[in-house]
Amino acid sequence: MRSEIERLFNELNSEPVETGFANLVEGLDIDINYYESYIAGMVTVWLNGSSLPFEQVDRGEDLNQRLDQAIECILRFKQRKCKIDQIVDLLLKNSSVHGSTKIS
Repeated sequence: MRSEIERLFNELNSEPVETGFANLVEGLDIDINYYESYIAGMVTVWLNGSSLPFEQVDRGEDLNQRLDQAIECILRFKQRKCKIDQIVDLLLKNSSVHGSTKIS
């Protein structure tokens, strides 16, 4: 059990820690609000009877790419959390077997 805990702990320490997530999310929040406003303007123009320049409509592809990056980042956080959970489970299992928190 000790070797498994050490292995998982070493894996965690060898992985790069995600940085910049807050900036990524803040940027996405700003961009999605801008994009929603842009589309609301397009809808208003259309509802008022004007034609839309379809060849110039922004489809938000760059926003989709950044959303995908955020999802990938979250999945890496989730994988890291799963490893931490495994370590905690092993520590608790060891504690219940031996009646203490000493690692055998």
